[in-house]
Order: sequence, then C-alpha cells, then structure tokens
Amino acid sequence: MRLEEPFVVDRWKAITIAVLFSTLYLFVGIGQSMAHASLVRSFPEANAVLDAAPRELRLWFSEAPEPRFSEVWLLDRTGRRVDGIGPLRPDAVDSMLLVVPLNPPPAGVYTASWRVTSMVDGHVTQGAFSFVIGRDQVPNSSLLPTAPLPGGAQTSGPTIPGTAIRWIAYLAMALLAGGFAFFPLALRPALSEAEYPRGDEQRRRTLSGRSPVDSRPPCPIPLFVALWLGWGLAVATTGMAAVIQAASGANVDLLTALGAPLQTLIGNTRYGAIFWTRLLILCLIFLLMPVDTPSAMRASASRRIWPIGLVLSAALLFTTSLSGHAAVGLSPSFIVVADWLHATAASIWVGGLVALFVTLRWARRADRISLRLVMPGLVRRFSRLAMVCVAIIAATGLYRAVVEIADWENLVDTAYGIALLIKLGILVPLLGLAAVNLLLVRRRVVEASGTDGPDVARQPWYRRLHKTVGGEILFASALLLATSALISLPPAREAFGPGLVLRGQGDDLRVVLVVNPGLPGINSFDVYLRDGARREITNATKVALIFDMVERDVGETEAVADNVGSGHYLAKGSYVSIAGTWRVQVLVRRQGRDDVRLVFPVVLAPHQGKPYERTQHTSSYSIRLSVTPGQVGENRLQVTLGDHQGLPIVGDTSIRLVLKPIDADVAAREIEARSIGRGRYDAEGVVFESAGNWQVTVAVANAGRTETARFTVVVP
Repeated sequence: MRLEEPFVVDRWKAITIAVLFSTLYLFVGIGQSMAHASLVRSFPEANAVLDAAPRELRLWFSEAPEPRFSEVWLLDRTGRRVDGIGPLRPDAVDSMLLVVPLNPPPAGVYTASWRVTSMVDGHVTQGAFSFVIGRDQVPNSSLLPTAPLPGGAQTSGPTIPGTAIRWIAYLAMALLAGGFAFFPLALRPALSEAEYPRGDEQRRRTLSGRSPVDSRPPCPIPLFVALWLGWGLAVATTGMAAVIQAASGANVDLLTALGAPLQTLIGNTRYGAIFWTRLLILCLIFLLMPVDTPSAMRASASRRIWPIGLVLSAALLFTTSLSGHAAVGLSPSFIVVADWLHATAASIWVGGLVALFVTLRWARRADRISLRLVMPGLVRRFSRLAMVCVAIIAATGLYRAVVEIADWENLVDTAYGIALLIKLGILVPLLGLAAVNLLLVRRRVVEASGTDGPDVARQPWYRRLHKTVGGEILFASALLLATSALISLPPAREAFGPGLVLRGQGDDLRVVLVVNPGLPGINSFDVYLRDGARREITNATKVALIFDMVERDVGETEAVADNVGSGHYLAKGSYVSIAGTWRVQVLVRRQGRDDVRLVFPVVLAPHQGKPYERTQHTSSYSIRLSVTPGQVGENRLQVTLGDHQGLPIVGDTSIRLVLKPIDADVAAREIEARSIGRGRYDAEGVVFESAGNWQVTVAVANAGRTETARFTVVVP
C-alpha cells in the first residue's frame, strides 16, 4: 500500500495545528517560582506563642501546591492527631497560600505537619513547624519540640521506581528523536550521493532511491524497529509515571493509586494536562509509524514523514521540560526553552548513535560493497550533526548549571551539586570517545573506503567504529540514568533556603551561615557544620553567634544556637534590628578540640517597599486601591471610585478603610479617607506596623447603602 501525497499533506497540516495548539496551551501556564514547593512562612509562625487559639492555619509556599494532593494535620505534644481540622483550600487570591480551618484547640504545644505536591513540577515536599497556645505552656527550650513526621523525608528525592521509569522514558524519546533525525539528515543524503561503479545499475537503483518502481530512498528495517521500540516505551512510561505520581501525591501504594488518585491526577491537575498532551503527541506519531510489510516501510520513507516525526518528537520533549526544574526557575519561559533545546539536542545525539549502530550492522550484512561506498558520506554527515548537538548541549548545559547551582561551592556542598559532578564525570569519557571517532576513526574509515574488494567489513577501522559507537551508547545511557536521578533533587540554589548565604572555613571546619530573610528585624540564623571531608558535625557542645554592628556602637549580643540535627544549628530572634553592616561571629566548641571562631560580614538593606494597586468590582462600583510605597511604616492609600463603565462617582459618598493584619490576632483599625475630587479619596500616614499580609477593606457609603471590597496587601 503506497502513501498518497495528498493524504500526507493533509495529515501534516492537521498534526502541525494540533502540536502548536497543545504546546501553546501548556506554555502559557508557566509561572515564576522555585523548584519544589517549600514552606516560605506560616500563620502561626514557627515557635510562635499565642494568647488565643487560631481559627485557621495559613501556609505560604514557594510555588503553588496542588490542593487535591496536599495534606495538613495538627499533632499534640504526644504526636497524636488533633480532631477538628477542616478540609484545606487554596486562597482565592494567592495561589501559593493554603488555608486550613480549625476548631480552636485548647492550650498546649502543637506541631503542624504538612505534605504538599507542587502544581508545577509534581515534586512532593514535607515538613512541620510548632507553636504554643498559652504562655504558661512554653517549654524551657528556645525551640519547640517537633513530633515525628509520618512519611519520612522532608523532600521527595530519587526513588528506584521513579528513576527507572524516567530513565526508560528518556531512552524512548532519544530513540524517537534520534531515529527521525538520523535518516533525513545523515543516511538518506549519504545513500543518494554514493558513487557506484559504472554498470552497477541494480545496486544504484536499490540504494540511491532512483528505482523506477519507488523513487523514495530506502530505510533500514532495524531503524524502524528502533522507532517502534521508542514509541512503545514512551507510551508505557507515560502511563506508569502517572501512576507513580498519583501514588506519591496521595501518599498511597501503587495499587491504590490506580483508582481515585489517578483519576483526579489526570483529570483535574496541571500534570493531567501535560499527560493528555503527551498521549496526543504519541498518537500522532503512531500515524507516521509503519504498520505493514517491508514494502510499506519503503513507502513510509516519504520526505515529509521524517520532518513531521522529528517535530513531534521535539514537542514530546517539550512536555518534559514543562514538568521539571526549568518550569519553576526565576525566568521560567526562557529557561524552559533552554532546557528543551538541551534535551532535544541530547536526544538527537544519543538516538542518532543508536541509529548509526543498527545501520552499521544492517549495512555490513546486507551489502558490503554498498557499505564501502556509503560509509564516507554517512560518517561525515553524522559527525556534523553530532557536533551541532554537542555545541547546543554544552551551551545550554552551562547556562542551566549556572542557574541551578547559583554558587560554585554548591557543587560540593549539596546533593544536587554532587550528582551534577557525577553526571559530568560520565560525560567526559563519552566526549572522549566521540572525539576519537571524529578525529581518528572517521579519517581511517574514509581512507579504508578507498580500498578495493568486497570484504570491506573486515577492515579493522570499520570494526573499531562499530565498537566505539557502541561504547558511546553505553556511556550515553549511563548519562541519562544520572539525569533521571538528578531531576528528583532540589536545585542547589535552594539547598539552604532563601536569605543570605555566607561560607567560611577554619581549621578542619566548614561553616555555612544562612540569615533569613536577611532584613532588619527578626531573622533565623541557620548554621551548617561540616568537617574537612564534608561530613556533618552533629556533636558540637556549643554553637554561639555574637552580633556587633560596624557603623554604630550598639554593643555585642550573643545567641546560642540549638542543635536540630544533621549538622544543623538554629537560632532565631531580633539580633540585627538596624539596617547596615553587622559583624557576626560564629563560635563552635567541640569536646577535645580548640574553639573555632569565624567572622561573617552581614549587610542588611532597609526594607524595600512594593507599591500595590488592584481593582475590584462590587454590584454598583469599580473600586481601585493603591498603596505607596507599600512598606513597613507610613504609607499613602488612595481609592478611586467609579461605575462599571469607568466614569467617576461623585456626590455625597464616604470611604472608610479597615486595616487588619491577616497573620496576627490583633484588632482591626478604621481610617476615614478624605475626598480629593472626581471620585478620588486619599489617606496619608497610614502605618503598617509589621511585614506580612494585610487585609484592607474599602467600605463605600452612599445614600444610606454600604458596599465593601476586600484587598490583600503584601507588605515586605
């Protein structure tokens, strides 16, 4: 059965439109955030002491959590769950915020434990924070006890099933992208330009694509087998990855995940949108695949089939970039494109190596004279293709490393950095083999192709080429395995969380000091201790921080950090309350060793305001609220009142502003705004006493009727 040209054109148009719309639908959903949904802050705050029980818990994360696969529970001092917790819900305004209603619990020490799944990259994170209700319940320690957490690790790391499925998926996409690129860019041109001896018309027609029966150049059957294998593995891993993701997000076993968790995942989440897009692309690729006899395979070598397959394979790789670290960077749209180029180039290179390997075996067995004639052009063209791919991999890989690592010391101080070094260690011999093939074996192959005789396949350089290509494939497979594990780790830039990160070394001690948020006022001071071999120091008898301001003589203040485990020591308080440069000494005392003192300069900038402007609509009015400069201290609030057509509301109208911090249990404060004409109202000198989320209610009174609009103002 021949593939008719009009059908190819129509199918090409339909496939192009489908891919473009699917890609656009996913791309517009990229947001700005950090990889993994880490807890940024909470109400109540960690270690807070409350006079009255809160009626809800509020948790802000670094990226939007998926509420259907997230859970928050409250534990008492004994580790038992507290009843009376309502279902969590995402905030209507702030997608990073989860709200958990509470029946106010009695006085005591409580631990709020959380487990959330990132809506962006699907990673699962888990943690806890403690607070006290009632000042008479405060324990002696400066840090509250944390109840044991069910579920183990704080963040989801590499697992054997997840890593294996991801690795097979990468191999599958490499087989597809490499196979669809290899034939039109390397093999077909080499077959077409091969110069055969005069009179050898049968071989010329067979291998150059000029047969009077079928003008299309042939394609090795093993290459089609590789394409089918890649397609089958891609379909299988797409389904298995969804089951694993559902099990991880719902915290259930794989068998249980096949029910409601999987249905929820693929039906109502961002992951589900990517899942169905991948299946759509794989269905379109299926339409291109040969499903009949070898003659149908020859017909499938139409010039349009291969570019379409390559475009679809690249689109499949794009869906992978949308669900990884790239989708949650500081400039996600640009980073996603860089990650996609990196993955596409790597897939074409690795998959092209597999295609070259099976083509060499096929050619040696099928026609040894043709092997001698075709090989120079094939090796030359594939070498060019590989060099372009390696250049793209190097450029985009370096850029991604700079983004994810942030600080070169993170290469050896974090799990992500060490995993990246392992990946680079595998890449070095792979590039070495590629260089040998490019600089030495390629030249020898071209020289050997000039020899006479049909038994060219026994030439040592042909056998060596076959072996070195096989070696490249083995190293490339190991590289993809390392990448599969790497993608499950949080980027090194997040290893120590937000805030100021400072490093120092004294004697055999390596110290990392993290000051968070790094602004005047209350900060947490995290000290991480490692020895010269980068092992955690967990037995320090005392870790103290001594604070002294450089510009002013405010005297020294000392804080003793608590040992929270795994070489991590923590102190929290208002020890640096003035903007400027502070000298922070870290004193580490260990039994049987001399004390180690390291001095860190900590520069604290003043709070920077963030102007706020939003518009809300009531049944009668359009109300715009602007806050400048939007910082702790005095601010100016302006209200613009109009109708739904944008015309100003004039007449006997009064505006009241009601301010209340969302994160603190304090009374609301009312302010009367004065009219400055044409529907504009002004209130100067409005003080926000603390950073955090403030609810500003604008009450509009006119003709005996009052309408209100509520705004959430974030004060940094």
